[in-house]
Amino acid sequence: MNTIELKETLAQRVALKLNDDFALMECWKKEAAILSEDVSETIRYFDSCTDEEFFWLSEVFDDLIEKTQSKELLQAICERANRIDNADYKSSILTDIEFARAQFNK
Repeated sequence: MNTIELKETLAQRVALKLNDDFALMECWKKEAAILSEDVSETIRYFDSCTDEEFFWLSEVFDDLIEKTQSKELLQAICERANRIDNADYKSSILTDIEFARAQFNK
């Protein structure tokens, strides 16, 4: 997994205005593509990334699970979410996990 490219794309995403739908979708598509390349590497990345990075990447959990159909990845995402201290981040991430669960075996 190209973590440099992922972090660059994530930085672009964070800097976006909410009304820039096209750029937002492009960032999400790129993030999901990078994260779905290698499930094992993605799990390791999620285990070591910051809570803020994990929060922003949670926006693509549904696409990621739909692409990979990986129970192991979904479990790792859930476990990582349980280690989030920021209540606002955790609440949002848990909502994104529910959307991801809906994509499993779709």
